[in-house]
Amino acid sequence: LITFTPSRSVFPRGFLWDEGFHQLIALRWSRALAFESLQSWLSAMRPSGWIPREQVLGTEARSKFAAHIKHLMLQEPNIANPPTMLMPWRVLAHECLTLDAKTPQPEFEATSAAGCNSMALSDWLSVFEKLERHVNWLDSTQGVQVNVSNVQSETQRTARSYMWRGRSGKNTPQNGVPLTLASGLDDYPRAAIPHHNERHLDLHCW
Repeated sequence: LITFTPSRSVFPRGFLWDEGFHQLIALRWSRALAFESLQSWLSAMRPSGWIPREQVLGTEARSKFAAHIKHLMLQEPNIANPPTMLMPWRVLAHECLTLDAKTPQPEFEATSAAGCNSMALSDWLSVFEKLERHVNWLDSTQGVQVNVSNVQSETQRTARSYMWRGRSGKNTPQNGVPLTLASGLDDYPRAAIPHHNERHLDLHCW
């Protein structure tokens, strides 16, 4: 896996949630490197569309995994992360598919066009297929059907809502509020007692 890290000395591993933001910066520096890294992350996708949110690969990464959360090293294929990878892929697609080779954009290094020129239409179709699979997996595993009542007409309709999977009392810091590691906003204040009827606005926005 070719990835950036939030801290090489403390977290020498790739984080799916972080990486989408890292790649937005990488695109400003080297489109070719960002392109290679983004493809590397897509190669980590399982057939279902799931991408493990933490990539604990190699001796160094395993040795830096804190002892009190070792149980999180083994990840569950129903626990998601925000689809931040869509952001750099969207930027890259816009730049590459509208790039005029005769008028290079000055904010990018001269060699950055290689990241675009090396991709054929079939490559882009493969990328779009994988991203669509990932989004469909996110919708199917984190989405729930809810009944919405209309008081005035006394009718009900079914709507789609979302909840982060994996919330439990096992990951509870001293403040007593369980962490929501899947959301990327680990310590964002939520219900103190996780419940299967929870719905999460941040995931709905994603």
